[in-house]
Amino acid sequence: MTPSATRRWTGRPPRDEELTRAGVRLVAVPDCGHDIILDNPDAFARPTATAPG
Repeated sequence: MTPSATRRWTGRPPRDEELTRAGVRLVAVPDCGHDIILDNPDAFARPTATAPG
């Protein structure tokens, strides 16, 4: 595996297909950086509120 410092962002997380097969729903949160909850709380809250749990 390539070290994360040199990994190029493709818009999809590593192993996304494996996560999807395991039942994980991946949601892109727009207009945010590394602190998703603070950068765009509304866009984070919507899919989080509807996640099974």
